Amino acid sequence: MWLMVTLTDWSAAEGLVGIALGVPALLLSLPAGAWSDRVDRQRFCMVWMTASAAALGIFAIVIGADLVTPSAAGLAAVIVGTCLIMMQPNLNAIVPLLVPRERLMNAAALQNGRGQSASFLGLAVGGLVISLFGNAAGFGLPVLTMRYVGLATMYITIPLLFRKSVRTP
Repeated sequence: MWLMVTLTDWSAAEGLVGIALGVPALLLSLPAGAWSDRVDRQRFCMVWMTASAAALGIFAIVIGADLVTPSAAGLAAVIVGTCLIMMQPNLNAIVPLLVPRERLMNAAALQNGRGQSASFLGLAVGGLVISLFGNAAGFGLPVLTMRYVGLATMYITIPLLFRKSVRTP
């Protein structure tokens, strides 16, 4: 949404980009949860992290080449919003598979705290990167962090019994 301020003077454009980010969550939250229950969680997470990184990377290139338009920003918001919402139910469901039952409350609290901390830290670091290196770098930074997290995710061991929560014959 902050990019829209530099692209147009139309004040409603920021709100429309916010809606474009939120519509995928509205439409895909339930299907994403059902789908993530039926597939290999680790692979599902990797696919959508890769898709998110690719979408952000392409958009960073478009910004860097000075080809971004308000329409392109709206399209990018829908694509990135879709990728992120597809990952979320899966990321929430992995924690109970990795943590013993007696520590699950602490793990859930840490996961929620991590999300809030990452949001605040991301805003600060993102703002610094944008002010120092420009808008394209602001979109490039999440590409790097998602690739790092994606690589780290490959090394998480989820017991085979729990890799899929819904068993099919």
